[in-house]
Amino acid sequence: KNKQKNMVFLINKNSTLPTLKMALIDDGRSNYNNYHEKIQNANITFTMIDIKDGRIVISNSPGEVFLASDQSNNFCEKYLIGYKWKERDTKKSGLFKGIFTITFLDGSGVLNVPIQEELLISINETSIKI
Repeated sequence: KNKQKNMVFLINKNSTLPTLKMALIDDGRSNYNNYHEKIQNANITFTMIDIKDGRIVISNSPGEVFLASDQSNNFCEKYLIGYKWKERDTKKSGLFKGIFTITFLDGSGVLNVPIQEELLISINETSIKI
């Protein structure tokens, strides 16, 4: 049985850093490089759901596109999608599920990511404010 792998992002309660950034996994499909061109002309939103009670904590808040710092493949610029936290987003500690929705403005559709695993966000109870 193929066990589902999860990505886990850690952030402290009441923190706005680090910024949540996620790369699209290159699964060998031919549309991977095409994605990096299309992502520059897309609307990205971020939703975060409390795993314990299913409550939506963040609903379709605007996401961002970041140029990846590793440009080892000079043939194609690679981009990360991400979300810059607001203080209200992390006021409750716990475990949450994150979903990015990418709407391509060229009419080619909508993509919910991550696709093959879940993005889990752990907001840690701490007295240190960063």
